[in-house]
Formats: sequence, C-alpha cells, structure tokens
Amino acid sequence: MLEPKTRDEFAALAKSAGKVSVVMTPGEHVIKVPDALLDNQSKQKAIFERLAGSMMGAGSRKGHPYSWIPKHLADARGRVSLRSFIIALRDAARGSSSTSKAAMTHDQIKIGVQQASYNRVEQLKEDYIWIEDVLKPLKGLSTPNDDKEFVARWKADRTFIKIMALKRDDPDCLIPVELEGLTETHSNIYQNMIEALRNIGVAERRHDGRLNIPDLFQVASGMVRRGGVRPIR
Repeated sequence: MLEPKTRDEFAALAKSAGKVSVVMTPGEHVIKVPDALLDNQSKQKAIFERLAGSMMGAGSRKGHPYSWIPKHLADARGRVSLRSFIIALRDAARGSSSTSKAAMTHDQIKIGVQQASYNRVEQLKEDYIWIEDVLKPLKGLSTPNDDKEFVARWKADRTFIKIMALKRDDPDCLIPVELEGLTETHSNIYQNMIEALRNIGVAERRHDGRLNIPDLFQVASGMVRRGGVRPIR
C-alpha cells in the first residue's frame, strides 16, 4: 500500500513512461496496475529506469538495474522470491539521498541486495537448520570454484559431523535426505552434500564443471565473486 503522495507520484510516473492508464481504487491508497503494464517488459523497464536509473555504474558494462536486480536475487533455479525483491528495493530506496535524481542509486541497490541475501539465508535456516553449518565454512572462498575447494573447507570444519550432531541432539531435526544413513567412512559424503545444495537451489553446476553459489546466498555467507556484490561485513 502506498502513501497518497507516493501513490500520486507513481501514477504520474507510470503514465509518463508509457502512457499507461492508471486506475485509482476509491477509498484506498493503492494503484490498480493494468494488464498492459504487467505483460509489457519494455514499459516496465521504462518505468523502472525512471526510479533507479539506466545503469549500475559509470558504464553499461556494469549492468542495468531492471535486469541486474533479479539476476542477483535469483536462486540456482533462476527463481526470485517476492520477499527478496521487495526487501532489496525497500532498503535501496531508504538509503538513497533525497537529493538524488533517482529514487534508488546503484550503490544503494547493491546494499539492498546485500540485505535481501542476509534475509533469505535467515529464512532458509527455518526450513533447513543444517544450512548454516554448510555455508559458514565457505566464508572467503571464491565462487564458482572446483568441488575440491568446497570439500576442503567442509572437511576442515567437520561439517558432516556437525550436521549429524543436529540429528543426534534432536531426532525430529530434518537433515538432508542425501546424507541419511551415511557415516564418516563413506567416500561420497561431500558429493551428496553438494547434491543436497543443488536440490534446494543453493548451488548450481556451471558448464565448465565448477560449482557455483548464486549471489542470493553467496553474499550473506561471506563468499566472494569477482565483479559481484560484496559480502556483508
């Protein structure tokens, strides 16, 4: 729901960007967005560029906000949760200066994505309590990377033992089904752990065979990516 002033400004913006007919719902501070806008990416892009600018930096090689944001909020299956998207835009707008030409600057958009990443990992812990033990040892590791680099971190941190301890301490605790029935002597422990991450959209296999953690999870876990969003300090 938008405040009256914000609502009116957005309605004017929508009209100027693509001659879109915006219908005000009587008695409510909301805008009924027409189907023509929902289905037209060029009109969406025009409006979004009025809000966030057309580039994520000094040149177009840095990317464009309209496509950059969902790209960096997507999980390994290419899905973007509405909650992550809203958090990123909310924090980007809150942090941008009132003197800025756009409602969201590219620097603040990156901060918004950082916060969305942190929130998504915290949310993930609610369903997969073991995910923290898997991601924590990866801090500082670059992604994408070879499997052996991930495995070395997990072995050094005794990640498998920690996950099994969760189950031992709480029999109702859900651990990855890919690890059920395994012991320390099994040779495929960490390959199964990788499959568990892939199956829930936290990791993906690149064409060159390397394992990659998408920005949505990489940022909050403290992993690093060349040219990517900086991890939360």
